[in-house]
Amino acid sequence: MKETGILMTPENIQATIEGRKSMTRRVIKPQPPDDCGHIRVELFHPTKVNRKGEEYPGDEIFGAYSDDGEWGCKCPYGQVGDFLYLKEAHYRFGYWVALEEFTKTGLRKMCFITNSRDTAFRYINNPPGNIKHRRYGGIGWYKRSPLFMPKKYARHWYEITGIRTERLQDISIKDCLAEGVEYMPNGKPREQLLSASHIVFADYWDSINKARGYSWEANPFCWVIEFKVVDHAITD
Repeated sequence: MKETGILMTPENIQATIEGRKSMTRRVIKPQPPDDCGHIRVELFHPTKVNRKGEEYPGDEIFGAYSDDGEWGCKCPYGQVGDFLYLKEAHYRFGYWVALEEFTKTGLRKMCFITNSRDTAFRYINNPPGNIKHRRYGGIGWYKRSPLFMPKKYARHWYEITGIRTERLQDISIKDCLAEGVEYMPNGKPREQLLSASHIVFADYWDSINKARGYSWEANPFCWVIEFKVVDHAITD
């Protein structure tokens, strides 16, 4: 059983809590070539090449591959039956130390040090007093990126119930709703959104992915991950 941390916007987190969101699309990296064959999603043995240039089957993985054998990619989120947990912005109590390494821009790399006590962690909706700015450097409470949230503090868990691949613009109206689209013109029920749902979803998608080079217009291939909310997952 695999457990993978994912990120969501606050709006999408709320949509999962309210039961409006049961699906998420994530850009496939690397993207398959436009002229590749039909793409399958299943367990497969990727082709490896040894030092002599000889091909051989690699270890079995779950992912996507083209029938023509020109492209393949492991799914980084797991497979049906695996779990996803939400990584949230949070506060940690600790301090910053300078490392001997430097970034590409010449700045010294920094490392945040904290202890393992639960009292050193706060969720974003329970802020501590006297939050420090990173430049302060001394011991205290700091806001931290969701990228650095330990799995043990995860409070939102999802079980994967389906995975497939498709082009972004192939999303159906039904899937727009499953993505959590909330747009009700003239008070009409969500089932009557028609094409308006695509407009709302496209705007939402671009607000997150356009700056990364994966706009709605670019129409990238995506992992389509269906999930259900679970109370918790059994972790080691």
